[in-house]
Amino acid sequence: MINFFKTRKILLLTLLAAAVTVGIIFLLFGADSEVNQKNLDFIRSYGWEVEENPTEIARLTIPEEFDTVFNAYNELAQNAGFDLTPYKGVKATRYSYRVLNHQDSDSGLIRANIFVTKDGIAAADISSLELGGFLIPISDTSGQIPAQ
Repeated sequence: MINFFKTRKILLLTLLAAAVTVGIIFLLFGADSEVNQKNLDFIRSYGWEVEENPTEIARLTIPEEFDTVFNAYNELAQNAGFDLTPYKGVKATRYSYRVLNHQDSDSGLIRANIFVTKDGIAAADISSLELGGFLIPISDTSGQIPAQ
């Protein structure tokens, strides 16, 4: 009888610890609904349609010194009215959303990426995850399928 209660207590504690762990993971890595809505509104302001929830959320630090890749990305960002230069060394979160109205959306590999810092949106782009894909400013709507 004592063994039954001991086993039950251990099982309950294990389940409680698992629930707390899952909760912490959702808090740390889930999309805050207010930030998510701002991201969606921003993306849609350019005419892009995306899924409601991000397919990926990644935490990163914008490098203190830009290499050729970051210089090229910053040039692309500047074409859309952004500049990452003031954000050197700043922590950011990249939210990636599946794009639904790009001419190549059937592949399921077209993403809208939003880089958010504590000050708001720092940069945004549309990209293809396909080998040899593309990366364009969010303001480049040339590949958009017109709304019907």
